[in-house]
Amino acid sequence: MKIVNFDADAVSGSPDTPEWHAWRAQGIGGSEAAVIARHAGLLEDAPQWVKTAHQLWAIKTGRVEDTFRGNWATERGRQGEDPVRQAYEAATGILVSPMFGEMELHPATRCSFDGLAFDLVRGKPRPSGRGRIARTP
Repeated sequence: MKIVNFDADAVSGSPDTPEWHAWRAQGIGGSEAAVIARHAGLLEDAPQWVKTAHQLWAIKTGRVEDTFRGNWATERGRQGEDPVRQAYEAATGILVSPMFGEMELHPATRCSFDGLAFDLVRGKPRPSGRGRIARTP
């Protein structure tokens, strides 16, 4: 994974910046997981807000504008990021930081981590996903 920075003065930046939104719009990340699951037949009764694969393609290729500006779930998740990080740090004594990255082999595959603890990295992740990355108390 390649770490992506949006602010030269910060470790990684903020999802509240125009730079982050522009970067996010150029790739596929966790927010598109439901679209992919729906297209693969893994999500049968998709909520109305889940786009079709064609809608996602049209947005990502700039043919149409994405009109989704959030809902109660995205707002609740966003509001909870800082308090959850702080609670985790208080409970464990382990510092975590928000981080943004993209796959080196497939840079359009992107991620926005709410919080990572770098002092717990045990080894390189394996492609199978069985590599031990970190522990959660």
